[in-house]
Amino acid sequence: MPRAIHWPRTSQDCFLSDSATPTSETGHDTVAASTAAPASAPAQGMGKHVGRGALWMMSATILGKFVTSLAQLVLGWILAPEDFGLFAMAWGIARFLTICQDGGVRELLVQRGPGEYAALRGRVFWLAMAFNFAVGALILAAAPLLATHVYEESRLVPLMWVLALAIPLGTPGSVLQAKLRLDLRFKATSAIITFSSLLRQISTVCLAMVGTGAMSFAIPAVLCAVFESVAAWRVSRDAPWLDRPMVREWPSLLGATKWLLFSSVSLVILDQGPLLVIAPVMNAAGDSAGVESTGHFFWAYQMTAQLSVLLSSNIYLVLAPALQRFINEPARLREASIRALQGIMLVGAIASVLLGVVMDPLEGLLFGGKWAEATAAVFIFGLVFPFKIPQGVTHAIQIAKGRFKENAISLLLEGLLFTAAAAAGAWFATKAHDGAGSTAARIAIYAAVAMAIGRVGVTLWVMSRLGATKRRTMAVMFGPWLVAVLSALAAVGADRALDLKSGVVFTHEKIAKVLPPGKTLAKNESEFNVKHRMTIRALDVATDGEAAQMPMSPAARGVVSALSSTSLDSAWQARVVQMLRLVLLGTVCCLAFAVLCRVLIPGALRDALHAMPKGLGRRFAKMLLIK
Repeated sequence: MPRAIHWPRTSQDCFLSDSATPTSETGHDTVAASTAAPASAPAQGMGKHVGRGALWMMSATILGKFVTSLAQLVLGWILAPEDFGLFAMAWGIARFLTICQDGGVRELLVQRGPGEYAALRGRVFWLAMAFNFAVGALILAAAPLLATHVYEESRLVPLMWVLALAIPLGTPGSVLQAKLRLDLRFKATSAIITFSSLLRQISTVCLAMVGTGAMSFAIPAVLCAVFESVAAWRVSRDAPWLDRPMVREWPSLLGATKWLLFSSVSLVILDQGPLLVIAPVMNAAGDSAGVESTGHFFWAYQMTAQLSVLLSSNIYLVLAPALQRFINEPARLREASIRALQGIMLVGAIASVLLGVVMDPLEGLLFGGKWAEATAAVFIFGLVFPFKIPQGVTHAIQIAKGRFKENAISLLLEGLLFTAAAAAGAWFATKAHDGAGSTAARIAIYAAVAMAIGRVGVTLWVMSRLGATKRRTMAVMFGPWLVAVLSALAAVGADRALDLKSGVVFTHEKIAKVLPPGKTLAKNESEFNVKHRMTIRALDVATDGEAAQMPMSPAARGVVSALSSTSLDSAWQARVVQMLRLVLLGTVCCLAFAVLCRVLIPGALRDALHAMPKGLGRRFAKMLLIK
């Protein structure tokens, strides 16, 4: 029975992507295919290979996402929302034009196994190279037309040209990493992926620090493409480019990858769709802030998406081969899928919602208001992303059942719905004339609702085909989510009751009195603090008595009065207040979630504790009074 392929992301994939991975009509899932060994290999030895391989790949994924999230924060300090918006549009266009990248044929190397690699490697390499050169040429030709006539932004052209260069340069690395997987060299593969991620993020930050702006995102794509190709060649010591291209065999190779190409279309729409439509829709509506609004939307989405990618991809990595064992036992397959869905919803719900709840004080603490216009969008996505995270479960089920066509179609429908909703949000937000910040939040509302509808619909469909009732699936999904939402409401209620944020407003208003004309704290805080620190301290002394007249809550007034007696200037006083808000919101949300889970969904909580390492699960069980 044919199965689909899960390919590790490389320099040619989305910079900060959140989606299921492509599937093909003739592949195997990552673990099942990449660990396929000769028949003579002992079963016990293969088990060790599988376990070690999964551990290496999972470790690489976790490290990569941690580094990416850290880089996202650093870049948020350095770059402007407009820079994020320019790159988001350029990368979205490039990804859309690279739908046929590699022609999907590199996956055939994994599917056909090590026995056929020597015969296929040459024709696969040259076909992939031909496709990638053609795609690069298409981007070079289309960039001026799209930038001028669709996006009305000439700065996109050099970004797209640089990204086009990375596509053919990454072809050797793409093919040779398949060779490493066939040889069960997971440690080497994960090392290449990890070092490539480090190279990308470090080079992006360094380029941003020297003032390259949006180009800071594009140039590292070329560097990583070259690194992965050279590193894969040095490790594999294989040279498929020395073989004959055998052009006559190319049509038969392409015929085996049609569903992979269809999945690629679906994934590009799901990943990049909103980034492609926001600016053109706003331009058509007469709003010139499309680039900035795209940047705010992109930043908010990616801050939330990193968590989703980490949980979703790793649950797929573990679950796909596990479900293969139950393929001929429908009842066990159904129960295993339900338990996996329940567990990932429980973990994903609190993690995603918690991020949305604490983002406002976290942004104020780290960025001083620079990304304040995007925090509402992060909160909205945080409430909805729990439904996105189980995509790894439904993807694993479809792969285990060999339903690659079904998977591709469902991804396409989700992507179209997500993109159309973002376009509608951009149009209606522009007509409301509320500014870029409100635009990003409005787009997030439309897109998040569409995401939830699409994900819930697909999950119900996939689970019903396993024999699970819609009522049971809804209970498994919405139970943890409702508990997380109630916990968020409790945290927000505590924050509103104490109203510590009024103390932040007071300190910012003091700073605003000595800001240069036309400047704002959010965009000039670092420079302002250096140049005007003594002025701030003098102003603090002169305005300490104003605290009594400010409309602050008793708690905020007490905190501000206590901080006024310290050596901290107003900017750092505001940060301390934000830190107190961060602790308050995070603590209340987590405690409320634990208590509500214990009371409302103890069965789901018990299953989650049982899945933890024994010592850790027992400690949590004692704390929650669960046997």
